[in-house]
Formats: sequence, C-alpha cells, structure tokens
Amino acid sequence: MQTKSTGRLLGLYLSGALDQPLNATDLPVDTAGWQKVLRFSGAHHVTPLLRWAFKKNALMSALPIDILEHIEAMYAINLDDNLRYEDQLAHLIQTLNSLGVRPVLLKGAAALVRGLYPTAGERFVGDIDILIPPHQLEDVVNKLLAEGYTTKATKVELLDVANFIQTGGHHYTPIKHPDWPVWVELHVHPVLSHVEQLLTHEEMVRDAISINWRGTECLLPSPTHFVMHTIIHAFFVDYLQFQTL
Repeated sequence: MQTKSTGRLLGLYLSGALDQPLNATDLPVDTAGWQKVLRFSGAHHVTPLLRWAFKKNALMSALPIDILEHIEAMYAINLDDNLRYEDQLAHLIQTLNSLGVRPVLLKGAAALVRGLYPTAGERFVGDIDILIPPHQLEDVVNKLLAEGYTTKATKVELLDVANFIQTGGHHYTPIKHPDWPVWVELHVHPVLSHVEQLLTHEEMVRDAISINWRGTECLLPSPTHFVMHTIIHAFFVDYLQFQTL
C-alpha cells in the first residue's frame, strides 16, 4: 500500500463508492499518509465522496478520530452548501420558465437533480451551468439583471449579446445574485465552440429528458450526452488549461 502514489491511493479509495471492495488494510498507516490523501482529495474536491466510499465499505470505525471528524465536517459543509445551491437553482429555473425557457442542466446541476449521488452532499459544485437557446439569451440576461443579478462585465459588454453569439461564445459572462451562493453560467453551446462538432446544442436538446423538479420545468442531458459532456469538458477545459499553467 505504501508503494502506491497518493493519486493512485485516492483512486483506489474512491472506487469504493463504485462497489469495489475496500479493506482496513488499504488505509494509510500513519498521520503523514492520511495528510497526503486528504490534501489530494481536497485539491480535487472529492473529500465528501471519499467519505461515502469509506461508509459504504463499513470503514468509518477504522478511521483515526481526527480523520473521521475532518471528512464528516467536509461533508456537512458541502451538504449545507448544496442544499442552498438547489434552492438557488430552483429559483433560477422558475425565473427562466416565466420567459418560456426550459434550460438543460449541465454538470453538477444535472448530477444533483438527477440524483446520481446518495445525498446532495457527495458532489462538490462551484457554479450553476445551464444551456439555453441562443436566441433567448438577451431576454434571459435582461430578466436576471432585473431580478438583481450582477456581473463584472461593463454595461456595453452586457448588452452586446448579438456579438457574443456571432463570435461563437461558449457561455455568457458569469452572473451572480447577492442573495444566492454561486455564479451562474448561461451556455449557448454545451462545449467550446471549436470542438462543437463533438456535441452540439441541437443534439443535446433533442435527446434531453424533460422533468418537473420542485415545481419547475427543465431538461436533463441523456445519459450518453451527460457522460460525453463530462469527458469533453474535463479534457478540453480542465486538463488542457491545467497543462498551460
């Protein structure tokens, strides 16, 4: 166990959330080993899921008390954040529905609403990503600004929606409401425009699943498109941008 890299150890532990068996002998044997794993899991925002993997394999009682308290605290904080996130998402969808817009939920929003995780606390989410029709972007932006959302963009940039569409923008300038916890990204393309052929707006909407969630109407990507979008985004946004740092 000690010969494995921290990344491989974390991968092993997370596999416990996917029905792969874990044993107490797989766990770090000292404080230094635990600190490396928790630093790595924290950097990748998966500590709450790590907790679930241990819990699913009945290993919680095998953890040192300080490690147990740490991962329980991380889970509790994330659960509280995500319940507030879901409140914001429901309010946002309701606002869009008033304009006749049914957004396609992307990434973390889709995962939480779909119920992919045991509770709302296992998945870390940093913002709300939704896909909306390009021709309704200006109406949506104006409506959200009227609702109190703001952005760092200048007024000229905000109003220049037509130019944003024409130049092939991926998602609009992030916006945030002072009463809600996270930024909102209004996507008009599910992926970066230069790789749009991998997954187009039309394809995602065509195969999306219509649902009623908390009294609102929205769309979830098909299972295939959900996985495709996750992989494409992870490579072309997360991985390639990291490589340029």
